[in-house]
Amino acid sequence: MTIEASLRLPQGIGDVDRFIQEFQIGKEAEATSFHTLVGHRHGEIFTKLSDFEPWKGTVRRMLELTETATRKVSVQIAIENHQDFQVAEWVVLVKLMHSPQIGLCPDTSCSLDFLEFPLEAAR
Repeated sequence: MTIEASLRLPQGIGDVDRFIQEFQIGKEAEATSFHTLVGHRHGEIFTKLSDFEPWKGTVRRMLELTETATRKVSVQIAIENHQDFQVAEWVVLVKLMHSPQIGLCPDTSCSLDFLEFPLEAAR
């Protein structure tokens, strides 16, 4: 049997201990994979592109904290596109981390919200 633990990304430096504790709880529950999403549906939150751009920096900082935490507890985590970025944008963000600890879990149904063709997004 495979157990997947779903975690909430660290929201800031003060939230990293909680994030690491969630990994430890998952490991104790014999989770074999870890999954997360950022959670914002940017079309519902941001009304202008200029409001969205600074948030991309926030997500990048969250990923940096995530990378540090995953390395510390020797686990990998997959991040789902969840109506927040197109898959290609996630690929760029994850590659910027230069880390085998962080990967993607593309949800092609979420791609539809961005007018991405699911098959193209998966490629």
